[in-house]
Amino acid sequence: MAQQEHPAQRRTILSLSAGAFIRDLGNYVIWIILAIYLYDVRALTFLEVGAFYLLTGLLSAPVTISGGALLDRIGRRRVAVLLPWLLGLLSSLVFLLVFSDGNLYLLLGILLVMGPFQALSGVANQSILSDVTRGDERISGFSALRVASNAGIVVGLVAGGLLSEVSYAWVFLLSVAGYLTEGVIYFLHIPETLPSRAKAMDEAQSPLRSPPPHRNRLFLEISIFISITWLVVGMFESILTPLYMSSVNHFSNLEITGLFAINGLVVVGGQYLVNRGFQGFSDLGRTGIGLLFFGAGFVLFALSPLYLLAGIAVLILTIGEDIGSPASITLVTKLSPEDRRGAYLGFNSTISNLISPFRPLLAAATLSITLADPPVAWYGVAAACAILAALVPVMARRLARSFPPPGTK
Repeated sequence: MAQQEHPAQRRTILSLSAGAFIRDLGNYVIWIILAIYLYDVRALTFLEVGAFYLLTGLLSAPVTISGGALLDRIGRRRVAVLLPWLLGLLSSLVFLLVFSDGNLYLLLGILLVMGPFQALSGVANQSILSDVTRGDERISGFSALRVASNAGIVVGLVAGGLLSEVSYAWVFLLSVAGYLTEGVIYFLHIPETLPSRAKAMDEAQSPLRSPPPHRNRLFLEISIFISITWLVVGMFESILTPLYMSSVNHFSNLEITGLFAINGLVVVGGQYLVNRGFQGFSDLGRTGIGLLFFGAGFVLFALSPLYLLAGIAVLILTIGEDIGSPASITLVTKLSPEDRRGAYLGFNSTISNLISPFRPLLAAATLSITLADPPVAWYGVAAACAILAALVPVMARRLARSFPPPGTK
C-alpha cells in the first residue's frame, strides 16, 4: 500500500516545489526591493517603512486563524488553487501603480490586502505537505520546498537587481507572472489531501476530536518560542539588511540583491548536505545550533563594511538557516494533530503574524537609534540569538516530558 501511495506523494511534493520556485522567483524579491523603492522613490522614512510592514503582518493574523480552520472544513485544494489567482490579480494592480507612479496610498492599500492572502497561502501549502508526509520524511519534504523556493529567489534576486536599475516596475511584473503560473500548476496537479477521517470527525463533531490549538499549552509554548526565534534571525531578511547596506555600507541595489542571492545559492547547494550532517539531532537541537550560526554571521556584518566579508557572513548565517529552518517547521507540524492540522498551522501562523510584523519596525527603530554607531545594530541582534539558543535546552526538557523520544529506555 505504501508503495502505491509513494508516486502520488512525490508528485504532490514536486508540484508544491515547482509552485514555490515560480512564485518566489517573481514575488520574494519584491520584499527586498520594495523597502528600497518606498524609501528612495516614494520618500518614506525608515520608521514609516517599518510601520507599513508591521501593519501588513498584523492584518494577516485574523485571516490565518479563520482560514486555517476553513482548510479543515472545505479541504486544502480549493484554497491552495484559488489564492494564486487572487494574488495575481492584486499584483497586476500593484505593477500598474508602480509603472504609472500612481497614488501612493492606493498602492500601499493593495499591498496591505495582499499580505493576509500570502500568509494563508503558506498555511495551505504547509497543510498539504504535512498531509502527504510522515515522521522523518517531513524534514525532507519541507527541505525540498525550501530548496525550490530559494532557487526561485536566487533567479528572482539577480533579475530583480538588474531590472531595478532600469525600472522598479518590471520587478513587480515578475510577481504577476509568478502567481499566475503557480495557479495553473496547482489547478492541474494538486490533489485534495485532507484525510477522510478528519472530514468525518469534523462533520460528526466527535467528542474525541483533538482540542483546539488555543487549549494546547505545549503547542502554544513551542509556537511562541519558534516565532520569537524567527523574529530575531529574520532580521537578515528584514528591511534592516537592505537599508543598512544601502545607507551605511553604500552598496548598490545589485550588490545588495547579490547578498541575498548568495543566501539562496547556499540553501540550494547545501540544504541536503546539512540534513545528512545533522540527522541525529532533535528538531529543537537543530534550532539552537542554527541560532548560533546566525549570531556569528551578524557579528561579522558588524565588524567590516567590506563586501567580501559581508558575503562570508551571509554564507555562515545561511548554514544556520539550513540547520534550523526545516526543523522548526517540522516541529510545529508534529505537534499539529491530523484532524485539526489546518487550524493548528493557521493558529501558528497567527502567532507568527502577531510577532514577526514587529521585525521591520524593530529594524527601522534599531537603525534610527544606532545612527551614531551603526554596527551596534548587528551586535544587538547577535546577542538576542545567543540568549534564545540558551533557552533551547529549557524548551527541549518541556517537550521531552510530554513526548518522550521513541525507543527511550
